Amino acid sequence: MEGDDAQFRHNLGLVFAMQGRTDEAIREYEASLRLDPDHYLALVHLAEALGSRGRFPEAEAHLRHALELAPGDYQLDAAVHRTDGLAYDYWCDAARIRVTSAVEWPGIWAPRHRWEGDGPQWE
Repeated sequence: MEGDDAQFRHNLGLVFAMQGRTDEAIREYEASLRLDPDHYLALVHLAEALGSRGRFPEAEAHLRHALELAPGDYQLDAAVHRTDGLAYDYWCDAARIRVTSAVEWPGIWAPRHRWEGDGPQWE
């Protein structure tokens, strides 16, 4: 694989993430997305890395983009992490979410997809 390949850059980000080198992982995920803006796993992993750095609005934007690419049924898992990234507790299948087709709305604040869930109330 070459350095200008989106999958290669994503994989390199994974290696950095596993080594705890989060800032370098973020740079690689971002490089992957410059090459392929719709690289689903790079979007998800970048969001995870940004969230671990407390950059929640950016993380949410990347997750929303990923969800735009893949409408369907999802399982929401929740985790509580220590600041070093090790999971303290993990709740599998905390809620079920269905992302459906685009919502018809002329305004800029409308979500692009309708979300339905069986867990906590969504705003």
